[in-house]
Amino acid sequence: MPLLVKNRKGGERHVIVSDEGKTAQTRVSLSRTYGLYSLMQCSPVTGRTHQIRVHFEHTEHPIAGDERYGDEEANAEAKKFGLQRLFLHAQSIAFVDDSGNDLHFTSPLPDDLEQFLTVGIGKVRRARTA
Repeated sequence: MPLLVKNRKGGERHVIVSDEGKTAQTRVSLSRTYGLYSLMQCSPVTGRTHQIRVHFEHTEHPIAGDERYGDEEANAEAKKFGLQRLFLHAQSIAFVDDSGNDLHFTSPLPDDLEQFLTVGIGKVRRARTA
């Protein structure tokens, strides 16, 4: 989906899907589901501003905790169950350095996000069935 950068009041960047925008491509695959939530693996092919966030918002599956492009009601519920920030994590990055060496770095899911998946979402499920 092509992305167009707009500026809000005060110069803050806001991005929308628009045919007038620049080409943007994100490869997405499902990693695992947690009730109403899904853990997705995303590989941006292009590197546009807020690309992953805007692509998910446009498909009506916003990222949990996203105050700019997310769902306000869903974010409030997730916050009650422990999510204190945007649920977006760079698991790995790879690139070739100036000497031609392939560099690859990985990072496990941070403890706060892991805890939301294992503890917080369990609370969400119990609250909905009560």
